[in-house]
Amino acid sequence: MSDSSNPQGVGSHYDNSVFRKSQAKGWEILFALKDKIQAGMTEKDGHRAYKEVLEKYGIEKSWHPAKIRFGPNSIKSFREISDENYVLKDRDIFFLDIGPIINGYEADVGKSFALQPSPESYQRIIADGEEIFKLTKQAFLKDKLNGPQLYDLAEAQAKTRGWLLVGDGANGHRIGDFPHHVHYKGNLRSFTNSIIPDLWILEIQLRSPDMTFGAFFEDVL
Repeated sequence: MSDSSNPQGVGSHYDNSVFRKSQAKGWEILFALKDKIQAGMTEKDGHRAYKEVLEKYGIEKSWHPAKIRFGPNSIKSFREISDENYVLKDRDIFFLDIGPIINGYEADVGKSFALQPSPESYQRIIADGEEIFKLTKQAFLKDKLNGPQLYDLAEAQAKTRGWLLVGDGANGHRIGDFPHHVHYKGNLRSFTNSIIPDLWILEIQLRSPDMTFGAFFEDVL
């Protein structure tokens, strides 16, 4: 049961420096997984590759199942089921979202990639997603924006760049020592209070206007 009276709470042994190191290790693991992804794989193959990476790093548990989305599956919201029979093609786009538990902390990282050489549109949506994250985080740090304000800004930035911001599922959430759910189960997009840094994940998921490809990026605010 979540403690709504303290939605930004942490455990008694929480150490921000350890959390930051765990998040950094999460990025290392994600790039190790990226290096295993290649044309001809299905998403099931990707999940098997992720299991191998976790074993290599000695990670026994994840706090959420990995999302591995290839090609047209990249437009789907987190609540939608992938077409697991889709085979990643040369020059294709894909994204990875992983949540390993490291040192008792919830790492949560996600990023899009494209097999090279890829279309310019794939490179642009990947870069724009990361730029929108960067600008939104800068606004948070400078102007102390709350959840709805952050996502209003992100949506405006996406529209300016010609993309659609996914509003179903990729709405940000709490993060911290495992499990953060004892403190708060809601999402960032609807959180109207002032936000404490290093306790929230900002998720940016974009779709192309023709709904054929998308991109995703997330990290800590």
